Amino acid sequence: MKKMWKTLVSSLILLMLVGCGASGKKEVVLGELKNTEGDFQFSGLAWERSLAEVEEALGCTLSDMGGVDEVREYKVEEPFFWKGMEGVMLCEFAQDKLNTVSIHFTSEEAGQEAFWEDLKSELCVLYGNVDENVQTSTAGDLQITTESVSYLWESASNRHTALSISKLSVNGQFRYIALNVYIVPEKEK
Repeated sequence: MKKMWKTLVSSLILLMLVGCGASGKKEVVLGELKNTEGDFQFSGLAWERSLAEVEEALGCTLSDMGGVDEVREYKVEEPFFWKGMEGVMLCEFAQDKLNTVSIHFTSEEAGQEAFWEDLKSELCVLYGNVDENVQTSTAGDLQITTESVSYLWESASNRHTALSISKLSVNGQFRYIALNVYIVPEKEK
C-alpha cells in the first residue's frame, strides 16, 4: 500500500512538472467563453470576483493601468495566445468586481487577416452567426480615418452578458484585434 502511495504521489508530481513545463503558454480556448448557465465569461473566470480571486484563478499577476471613478483596468503580466498569435489580457473591475475581460492581439504580422477570419469563423460556429457592424470615422483636421469591424453575441440567461470581437484600422493600417467578454451594464439593456 505504501509503495502504491509513493508511486501515485511521484506520478502526480511528475505530471504537474511536465504539464507546467510543456504548456507554459496561456492559451485562449474559444469554446470556454460561455459558462454552464449560458452567460458569456472568460474560461472559468466567474463574474464579480475580486482582483485577488482573478489573479489566483489565472495564476498571474495583474498590474494597475488606472481608471476613472470606480472603474479600474488591470493588465495581466503574462501573454495569452490563440493560434500562435500573442495577445495582452486586460481585466476591468467596476466597484472592485470583475466585469470585463479583453484580449488585444496587436501583431502586425502578415497573417493578421487570416487570424481575423479564423477567429470570426470559429466564434460563429460556436455561438451562432451574427451581423457584421462596420463603423468609419474621419477627423479631417488631423487627416485620420478609423475603421472598426465588429461582431457581437449576447446572452441574457442568468445575467445580460456579451462576447464581441473587433478589428481596428487607422488610415488603412491594422492596429489591433480585440476579443471581449463583459457584463452589459444595466443602462445599456
